Amino acid sequence: MAYPEDSDAPRYMHLQGKTQYEMAQSIDAAFAAAEQSIHQQAEQTALQWWYQQLESQVQEDFNLPDSALPKGNANTQAAFVKLSSALFKDAMRLGGTSEPSAMLGVKRLLQRSLIDAIDMMQAQGIWRFDLQRTLQTLQGRLLHECQQSKRAP
Repeated sequence: MAYPEDSDAPRYMHLQGKTQYEMAQSIDAAFAAAEQSIHQQAEQTALQWWYQQLESQVQEDFNLPDSALPKGNANTQAAFVKLSSALFKDAMRLGGTSEPSAMLGVKRLLQRSLIDAIDMMQAQGIWRFDLQRTLQTLQGRLLHECQQSKRAP
């Protein structure tokens, strides 16, 4: 009698029932992990585009030199919040704007830069509703922090 291990066919073709089910589940898990990786990369790209838009608009509105901009990579939500907070604090400090006008400026800049980032996402074909919703939630969080502290995030 020949053993399945001795033939040239892959091992999974010789197994029945539970093992094939487990293999199907592992294939599904690998597919889900690959899909999650793609979603994570798209979110990182979207955050970076949003921060680039925000940075260029703050620089334009407050006439800031490149050396005054905070350095870093906004590839996670926490990094985005940290960099945008530093960006707004530096802009208000160097731009010499008052609190009320600064708050309106922050809100306007966040809205305008998010719209520009969403336009870029659509143009590059990575726009997804859940990704847009994630960015809008982050925008709401930043605006809420501004209102709570009565200053830039």
